[in-house]
Amino acid sequence: LEFRRVLFRSKTPRSIIQFLIENRFIDEDESTTLKEFLKVRNNIVHSTNNRYTTTELRTMLDDVDKIISKIKKIV
Repeated sequence: LEFRRVLFRSKTPRSIIQFLIENRFIDEDESTTLKEFLKVRNNIVHSTNNRYTTTELRTMLDDVDKIISKIKKIV
């Protein structure tokens, strides 16, 4: 419960990632994966020039899902 309160006080996805790194819930590689995911997501939502393949997106989503599962096991 405390984890969630602290985590959701952070307002931006990047600040949440920073919180996760600082508290050793994720490592630098996982941080990079999440930041890249945010970039891709923003490109898809806000840009018309997207050239991501289904395979690229699926791989990225699988990686993010693994990170989420890891965090769920901790908290």
